[in-house]
Amino acid sequence: MLALAGITLLAAGLRLFRIDAQSAWVDEAFTIHAAAGRWDDMMGILIGDFNHPPLHTMLVRGWFALFDVSVLDARLLSAMFGTLAVPALYWLGTLLFDRRTALIAAFLLAISQLGIVYSQEARAYSLLLLLVIVATGFFVKSFPPGGLGPFVSFVVLVSLSFYTHYYSIFAVAALVTYALVLRGRPSIPASWWAAALVATIVAYLPWLTSGVVENLIHNPESARVEGVFASLASPLYSLNWFNNGKINGIREQAPLWTFPVGCLLFTVPAFWALLLRSPERKRERHAETLLALLWFVPIVAVAALGSFRLVYDVRHVSFAVAAYYLLVARGVTLIPSPTLRLLIMVGIVGYWGVSFRSTYFRPFKENYRDAFGTLVSGARQGDCTVYGAPDGRSYAELYWTSYYHGQAPPTVVALQDAAARTDCVRLWLLWDRSFWKHGPLSYDAATATLGPAYEPGQKWSFLRVDLQLFVRGQE
Repeated sequence: MLALAGITLLAAGLRLFRIDAQSAWVDEAFTIHAAAGRWDDMMGILIGDFNHPPLHTMLVRGWFALFDVSVLDARLLSAMFGTLAVPALYWLGTLLFDRRTALIAAFLLAISQLGIVYSQEARAYSLLLLLVIVATGFFVKSFPPGGLGPFVSFVVLVSLSFYTHYYSIFAVAALVTYALVLRGRPSIPASWWAAALVATIVAYLPWLTSGVVENLIHNPESARVEGVFASLASPLYSLNWFNNGKINGIREQAPLWTFPVGCLLFTVPAFWALLLRSPERKRERHAETLLALLWFVPIVAVAALGSFRLVYDVRHVSFAVAAYYLLVARGVTLIPSPTLRLLIMVGIVGYWGVSFRSTYFRPFKENYRDAFGTLVSGARQGDCTVYGAPDGRSYAELYWTSYYHGQAPPTVVALQDAAARTDCVRLWLLWDRSFWKHGPLSYDAATATLGPAYEPGQKWSFLRVDLQLFVRGQE
């Protein structure tokens, strides 16, 4: 228990360290903007967007009611969920294996680059990770000689996970496949599964009937992304993330050598646990099969969806890292040589140290915080603001809510109307050049629309955001 307490404190420290060092990015700004308003406004935003089930945003809204509307406060909620996932994984590890395996898995999650990054983000991923771990634990306890109580808890947690992220269905699919196809006897009664299916559908009906289905039918392209975000290499990309291999930056391509090194330290022990066979390990074989499904099924399924231009990113399968680390930990404990076990653990810690700079000191989120800070400090009476981007879609309003909730920005005008606005003595152009905002409009073309009415003044450049002040020609 002392070791677990120490690992949990380590996890908390790593998730709180520099948690507010970066500005919010667009997904975080969306969550904060939705959660900061009235309940009806929040639900209208979520239903209109329909890509985000409401549970996490509801929790953020309640969190704001207790504390304050800010990026830091929203991220602290995620850090709490991410920290709780560590002892939860230990609990699951003790149900499936033993304390030593559980401690190693908890330690791997505590220092996980993926776990840290998405525990410092005001999004639902750390909550989903926690829900999947705990749901899996109650799923395991539901098998005979377990009882109805654990199974009911499992069904409740599954419903909560569906309200957190749509892709949680792939974790549930892995669990159901194991129970109905691979488990054998003794198993959970079929009548329980039938009741669980009905209960889950009934629990999800309020969301399905809220208007999200109609919005999806009438606007299916909103569920898609430009370009193909997944390919045959996508599972390998996710695996490198799981292995702490993003050493050049979160948004940067990892060197090729990180793939074999990460696989040697993490993936080889995981497959050692899956491939090692002996008569006395029958119980462990069931546990390892379950974990393999929880690892493989979400990654392959979500990558397949990505090939059809549906949203794909490693963060959408980040909950699978829990099962993966349990397999890695189990493989380490099954290595017969104590010296080799020690060398692998030392190598894992050393490799994590290599990724430390990338995790904490290589910013990768668009810096609206400093851009808006510069604007606010320099704004005067009569100033106007233009929000622009190459694709014509600016989310600056969301960022403003994140950092200046309750305050009004300088008058916001459309780019095409700015030249004709005689009431704008000065004009601030805020230009979002994020890598996903490719479009037909260049920055020079945007400034040219201001015509002779404005003369360009000082310009500031931040990470993926430009800010420039324009002054009317007669001033």
